[in-house]
Amino acid sequence: MQPYREAGFGHLLADELWVSGRAALALGQYDAARESLLKAKEAAETQDERAILWKILATMSEVEKAAGNMDKAEKLHGQAREMVNDIAAHAGEMRDVFLSQLAVAKLLGET
Repeated sequence: MQPYREAGFGHLLADELWVSGRAALALGQYDAARESLLKAKEAAETQDERAILWKILATMSEVEKAAGNMDKAEKLHGQAREMVNDIAAHAGEMRDVFLSQLAVAKLLGET
């Protein structure tokens, strides 16, 4: 990860790892998905990137659900929802735009 940051792309690391985790999930590779998503979560938390962190948590929830770990899936889903609600509460005039995103509405159960 260090060379990635040194090259000036550290702010994109969480996004790249999230996409990698989603791809692994789509392929049914739950261990690889977990590994990528845990690294993505760490990178997002280090950079305080809440805009991607809620997506990472939601995808982690999907991985656990697909793997049959319902308790863990529900906990992660709750964390993602909490983060989305907090982002919306601080989004000001962009609140409605944020909440109208399909992924946000799906997470909040409004689709």
